[in-house]
Amino acid sequence: MSSWKKRAWKTHRIGRRSTGHHNLDLIIGQGIMRFVRRLFMFPVQLNPKQHNPIVIGGLPRTGTTFLQRFLHEQKIGKGQTLFAQLFPSPMLQKVLRPLVPVLERISPTRHHDPKIHKTGFMQVETDEAGLFFQQLDGFFLYAFFWALDDEEQLPYFDIRNRNETRRDFAWLSRCWSLNTNNEVIRPLAKLFGIGAAIPEFLEYFPQGKIIYTARDPREVIPSTLSLLRTVLQERYDWNEISHDKQMRYYSRICDALIELMRRFHQAWEAEKIDRSRCLILPYELLKSDFDGVMNRICSFVGHDLSPSSLQAIHDISMKQKTRQSLHKYRLDDFGLDESGLIEKTSFFHPYWQPEMWEQQ
Repeated sequence: MSSWKKRAWKTHRIGRRSTGHHNLDLIIGQGIMRFVRRLFMFPVQLNPKQHNPIVIGGLPRTGTTFLQRFLHEQKIGKGQTLFAQLFPSPMLQKVLRPLVPVLERISPTRHHDPKIHKTGFMQVETDEAGLFFQQLDGFFLYAFFWALDDEEQLPYFDIRNRNETRRDFAWLSRCWSLNTNNEVIRPLAKLFGIGAAIPEFLEYFPQGKIIYTARDPREVIPSTLSLLRTVLQERYDWNEISHDKQMRYYSRICDALIELMRRFHQAWEAEKIDRSRCLILPYELLKSDFDGVMNRICSFVGHDLSPSSLQAIHDISMKQKTRQSLHKYRLDDFGLDESGLIEKTSFFHPYWQPEMWEQQ
């Protein structure tokens, strides 16, 4: 049995015993899409050394979506829509484009609360989604499915136990080649799990660069859990799941997010990350100094800003200083204690401070 089939069978079993949901819609849908992609995705000449992707890393809820979409709109890089990730072949996209309104109604994006995360089938989205729907693996598989199991499944996703980075980078490289279609523009990706594999990424893509966004864990963790809870409420009858199981799930996701922070911290401190190719961006600066952030990013990736981009940056900068999020959450909603969280994430404190930006 292939690795994909094993994960599919396990996802079915976990869903059946933890939520009563068999996840057959996901598994059958993925199986069909994999078959269709295999028919339409003709061989692409791959040479990772020719790729110079810009990857926005960091955890969810650290400004990654806002930053990726802005850079995409200003043509600093080209991100992938969810539609392009699910159907990377230009020929297949042409065939399916008239069906987008129908696909939108059955897309997993329908589960998201727009107050928390505005998304859609034709929106630029995290490349984690494309990896998930191709490989049935990675951050999404754990967060939305396997973390609900009675047994802890996180070790399965640790690259120290099972390293699938070359498989994933090869798939991303193939999709980026199709998405950019030989345009003179850099691939622009967003990957949450990259924090645990930045050295591997920079080795595979010698011209690649990372923008790692960092935010106060007291904001990141409950905000992420709130987003996940909203999706789970839509997909499952979440309120029917016992309180103890809900708290166990929140605790596991919290631990997984902290582990991603720790893996980045360990690689950074051990100087396994080429610091000339990884820029740490404290989240608060996206609001307080957007002009300065964009000038620094463009210098970092070697992009000259046009007059229209400069104006767009100025306009957004004015809005960012007064922006108020509609997303509300509390630590105790998820059984989290502030002092305990501060202690667990104390090692990460320097990365989300403005001083980190100034020291680089």
